[in-house]
Amino acid sequence: MTNDQIQTLADIQRMALISVPGQTGQQTRHELNTFTDGGAWSAVGVYDSSNAPLYYSRVSIEADGTEMPKPGDPDSPCTLSEQHTQLAEWIAANRQKVAA
Repeated sequence: MTNDQIQTLADIQRMALISVPGQTGQQTRHELNTFTDGGAWSAVGVYDSSNAPLYYSRVSIEADGTEMPKPGDPDSPCTLSEQHTQLAEWIAANRQKVAA
């Protein structure tokens, strides 16, 4: 995994922990699983109060840094940068309105 990938993962984690609940009022999970061969995957899910999924994406990262979408899911982002962008767009589209 490269330093840029590590930084993008940290940015995704920050959005999942701070931006999603703070700006949308929804709960979120960011799972990062690593494997003994050096590979990993990053999964981000946003859920409503009844735990129904509102957004989900998963990106696989191979030991050599190659990124690919969740197998069998053509709508899944292909890179961590795409996962970051999609989550940011979801947050922007689902921000709670603040009363004036």
